[in-house]
Amino acid sequence: MKFKSKRGLLDKRRTVPEKLFFAMEFIVLFVWSAIVITMLLWALISALKTNLEYVNKPLSLPEVFQFQNFTIAMGKFNHNGVNFIGMLYNSAWQVVGASLIHTTMVCLTGYVFAQYEFKGKSLLFSMVVFVMIIPIYGSFAANYKLIYDLGINDSYLYLLTSCGGFGSSMLLTYGYFKGVPKALREAVYVDGGSDYAALFKIYMPLARNIFIAIFLLTFIGKWNDYETPLLYFDKMPNLALGLYNFQQEIQFVANNPAYFAGTLIVMLPVVLLFVFGSDKIMGQLYSGGIKG
Repeated sequence: MKFKSKRGLLDKRRTVPEKLFFAMEFIVLFVWSAIVITMLLWALISALKTNLEYVNKPLSLPEVFQFQNFTIAMGKFNHNGVNFIGMLYNSAWQVVGASLIHTTMVCLTGYVFAQYEFKGKSLLFSMVVFVMIIPIYGSFAANYKLIYDLGINDSYLYLLTSCGGFGSSMLLTYGYFKGVPKALREAVYVDGGSDYAALFKIYMPLARNIFIAIFLLTFIGKWNDYETPLLYFDKMPNLALGLYNFQQEIQFVANNPAYFAGTLIVMLPVVLLFVFGSDKIMGQLYSGGIKG
């Protein structure tokens, strides 16, 4: 009796509609990528020009590279006496801390919902989904008052607000852990392990790729968030708030190249994080735990 190899099963010829779909998908992604890369290159070229060159020759290369625009841009990052270095420090602890806490909590919440049965589970899960439907402005005023009443604005304790463990990211982790067989946890019990051993030695290592993916997406969202520091971190501003203030100033002071330089400086950590972490996102995101 002959068995087809796994490679033979995977190498089936695609149908014509499938070929057309993948071709259209490739074209759309290629065009979108080309547009993004072109805009980034244009921003870099604009950041190395004088303001007069930027206005009169927007598509040409600079006659002389104006690297001092980056120094000027960093000097513009100032809020309540906090300079560029201080804003960079605040961005680091605010964004990295909040992203780590949020990612850890949604992984734990998704794991519990997916792997355990308990009373009220369906009701609680329905409430989580219902809360996600409510617009953010529905709870904004109450959230604002709560934070100031607790006195955690302009404080490291604000990171506690990232401990919710719910939202769309939780649904991703829930779907992932739902697909991992419960037989793994039962095998840990047979070997004398506890629930904590199953979580930290089996399930969390399996979920490392989705953990990194959620962390990366959360990092990008929080790194670009200027509204939170604008409302809650007046004395501890970050780079996003500094860039927002720079954008307001640029409307009255003609120095667009310096603004582009500041934008590139702020976006550099996000670009580097994506470059070094994209393989973790794309590789084996939905891999299971049992083979054969």
